[in-house]
Amino acid sequence: MKNLFVALLTILSFSSSAQTDAEKQEKQYIPTAGYFGVTMNVSGIINNIGLTAVKDPVGSDLILGKYYGTNRIVYRVGLGINTVSYTSTFTDSLGSGQINMDSTFSQAGAYISPGFEFHFLDDKRLDPYVGGAMSLGFIGKSKYSTTSEFIDTTGTNKNEITYQKDGGFVFGATALVGFNYYIARNLSLGAEYQLGIYHTREGGDWERVTVNTPVSGSSTSSREVGAERSAATTVGLSSNLNLTLSYFFNIRN
Repeated sequence: MKNLFVALLTILSFSSSAQTDAEKQEKQYIPTAGYFGVTMNVSGIINNIGLTAVKDPVGSDLILGKYYGTNRIVYRVGLGINTVSYTSTFTDSLGSGQINMDSTFSQAGAYISPGFEFHFLDDKRLDPYVGGAMSLGFIGKSKYSTTSEFIDTTGTNKNEITYQKDGGFVFGATALVGFNYYIARNLSLGAEYQLGIYHTREGGDWERVTVNTPVSGSSTSSREVGAERSAATTVGLSSNLNLTLSYFFNIRN
């Protein structure tokens, strides 16, 4: 009988402990150590609501991931690839002839922004933080080409120009202040301001090649080279309060 009583007490103790843990888990809206999540910007709150990439003060688009190292320290890293490419076509008449012009431009860049956040409030839903981040970006070569043709009854006169210039880099540091409000477990709406100082250097050696193909006769070409560089250091504050949506999940289990 005594052994049965002890066994019942043990079962009730485990049951109470499990119930308490379950209640705590049910009330735990904010992620804890071991949780990983992704943050996106929210746009169009009134109309056409949508999600967009997070932007740093320089304007780089980033996919932002966050990891709770502890319940208060969150490590974050933003990764982004920016590609600019466009093509334009122009056609017009000139007397009895026709002018055709095609132009293309392309440039790519890659960005990484590691950082951290310190979350300082013990609350079920409201989660303010301060932090900082470094930013490093690589700007690729800019390439431009244009082809113009004049066509009439005698034939086609073609002029081709290709131009390319070295890229550069962006380096900076950013101070962060923001908050998350958890509308459900591990799902939050928030806002963030960023204040950063950035140094940008762009340009270098450039090359321009021109090829002219007349209606009659042989083609001629010329090549020009030079150097052009620019550098700037700026302090940038987010022009708007960035509204964010974040979702986290446990990656340790």
